[in-house]
Amino acid sequence: MLLLKDHAEVLLTVEELGTREEAREIAEEAEAVTEIIPQRLLELELQGLMKRVGPNEWELTDAGKTAAKAVAEAVDILEQPPQEWAHDRWVGSDTVLALKHAALSFVPERWEELLSERGLSEDGELTKAGELVLEAYFKATPKLYVTQDVAGRIARLPPGPGTLKTFIRYRETIDIPDNIFHALEAMRLLVISPPADGGRTYTLTALGREVKYAIEKAIPAMHLVLSPGIMEDVKAVSEGEEPEDMERLERLGYAWKGSLTRAGEHVLRAYEMVGEDFPGVPPISIRPSELRLLEIIDHLYRPDENPNVAPTLKRIKRVLVEEYGEADPDPTTDLKELEAHGFVEKTVCDYGKEKGKPIWVLTEEGERLLHGLGAPVRAEGVKAVTVSMGFESPSPEWLEEAHRAGLVSQAAITTKGLMAAKIARRVERAPFLTGDEAKLIYRMPNGSIDRGKLIEDVCDRYGLEEHQVLESLSKLESRGIVEELLTGGVILTRAGQHLKTAIHRGQTMEILKLRHPITPVATRLLKAVYDLKREGVSAKKLSKFPKTLLKRADVTLDQAKKAVGLLRRTKMMSGWKITEAGEELLRAFEVLQEAPEVRQHPEEAA
Repeated sequence: MLLLKDHAEVLLTVEELGTREEAREIAEEAEAVTEIIPQRLLELELQGLMKRVGPNEWELTDAGKTAAKAVAEAVDILEQPPQEWAHDRWVGSDTVLALKHAALSFVPERWEELLSERGLSEDGELTKAGELVLEAYFKATPKLYVTQDVAGRIARLPPGPGTLKTFIRYRETIDIPDNIFHALEAMRLLVISPPADGGRTYTLTALGREVKYAIEKAIPAMHLVLSPGIMEDVKAVSEGEEPEDMERLERLGYAWKGSLTRAGEHVLRAYEMVGEDFPGVPPISIRPSELRLLEIIDHLYRPDENPNVAPTLKRIKRVLVEEYGEADPDPTTDLKELEAHGFVEKTVCDYGKEKGKPIWVLTEEGERLLHGLGAPVRAEGVKAVTVSMGFESPSPEWLEEAHRAGLVSQAAITTKGLMAAKIARRVERAPFLTGDEAKLIYRMPNGSIDRGKLIEDVCDRYGLEEHQVLESLSKLESRGIVEELLTGGVILTRAGQHLKTAIHRGQTMEILKLRHPITPVATRLLKAVYDLKREGVSAKKLSKFPKTLLKRADVTLDQAKKAVGLLRRTKMMSGWKITEAGEELLRAFEVLQEAPEVRQHPEEAA
């Protein structure tokens, strides 16, 4: 989204004049340079804020009317008409990104110039103007018009994420004039981050990436490379229908002999993304000790080659002692962590001497992590990649970590970075909390909290070290339970909110002092109990731990008894009745299983 002072003046003028206004009349009333107005009208049309209703007649869309109200509010706050505002660039992609994160938390001091000087925030909170700009953004559906001239620039621009300095350097090198730069922001192909202590970043959005990939694989032999009409034709071909102009699609390289080419498939994905805005999926985090366990499990699980060896806890500990020189290893937390991330599955051995005992085996994503990624990564670095594959640009701190981990290089996501993002998107997460993590969630408010204040509070109250809390925050974010925002604030995700409620409604003090109060196995067994009770299985029958329960939860009898003991101790269950706390735990489980994008949208949090 991009609103310059001229755009704001036009929006205000058209709102005051009414509908179906000619460009000449708008220019005269706005007292603006007549030659500039048609360009500004086109830029507003690209953003879905205005629409053409005649040969040279325009009117505001619903989103445009909301944007015009935002301008009017800003005029009242700043006590100046748009042409007298201090900043020519009133709203840009950086402003919208700041508004999205501030709506979820607060306005940090470093954003004062970006927001308060534009009438969009006051005293650390969004003004009505700021709220209306955000509302207009989510209402609007931009239109993609990419000419051959614009396409050439997009093809040569590194997709990001990268520093803003890098973008400026490339902009000068490949000569991206203001009108093309404005169009990229207006069509939501490019986003710039708000100011931070380490500078700013840029990236092509998910939509921008699909457009870039389409252009790189296509034949931009026509003046108009992309338009709503072209995209509609691509959609028709994908559905086996006859497009209006198949010859045009073939000349552009989007289709051939009735089928979409690879370039056409990218256009189709871009078509499906227009008007969307979604955050990146939660990142993944893998410590060296966890990667080592994946290697051990992978080596031990060879049922065909060596049926008498299996990755039981006893065998894993033995390997850690004999091959890695650990004196008294206790890998239980790391194993639960891997299970919560969906990298390993705790199951019952069905072969050889260890038959009937609990073992760990790698999931498909665990194998991809071990053999594809093959290196430890921190959540912050992976997050720089995952947010860039949505509609946001990362913080300089996240980008720096991504560079260190080899996930990003030369303002582009590396093969390793793409692998990490793919794993983050596909893993099936499950609830897991250590006692320290439960303390952290317990102290978090329902809204947001500054990360520094949260760390200080938890350290002071529970005697933890700062590095412990930072590690907990990183792990919780990788599990989709908390999220750190660009404001420096931390919020609970949907799953995190359910887990906090479970802690409050359960045996709180017991939960906070246990080493592992919530585990994947216990959650899995709770879900099995819930499902079987809905199917009519009585509490009396469940108390005998029937095979249906063990099979449904994929646990041994001993595991089931321990899980039930934990669930009762934490008051997730009372007898065989699932308590309110247990119901909240199951809701968290459901959210994590069903939705890779687990953050609340700003309008939901309002």
